[in-house]
Order: sequence, then C-alpha cells, then structure tokens
Amino acid sequence: EPEPESDLIRDFAVADGLTPGKKMVVVILDVDDPQRYSVSVAGTALEYSETVGGFRGEVDEADAERSKVVVTQ
Repeated sequence: EPEPESDLIRDFAVADGLTPGKKMVVVILDVDDPQRYSVSVAGTALEYSETVGGFRGEVDEADAERSKVVVTQ
C-alpha cells in the first residue's frame, strides 16, 4: 500500500457539484508530470484534466476536504 503524498498538493478547490449533495473538487499537484500520479478523495478517483491542469471529480459533500485527498504514484 503506497503512502499518500499529501505534500505534493499545490492547490485544492471546491465548487458546487452537478449532483445534489456532491461537491466538485479540483486538486492541482506541484509536480512536473501529474499524469504519472493518481488522486482520490475518500476513495473516489479523480480524473486528470489538461484544461484545468489537475485532477477533478465529484465527491460527497462531507468528503470535500483537503485532508481526505490521497495522491499515489
């Protein structure tokens, strides 16, 4: 089980989600090649988006916290 690399998180943003009770989260990593990493929040995998330069996805409102972000390589 790889250790979470939480010190790699450069930016964490939360916006209203499209689904009731969900939040859209965006995680931007402070790394050269973010696509070599995977990011999840409370077990929900985020998708890498080149347009935002980071990972994004909808998670339950209660899980939209930086402390629940897990970065693995």
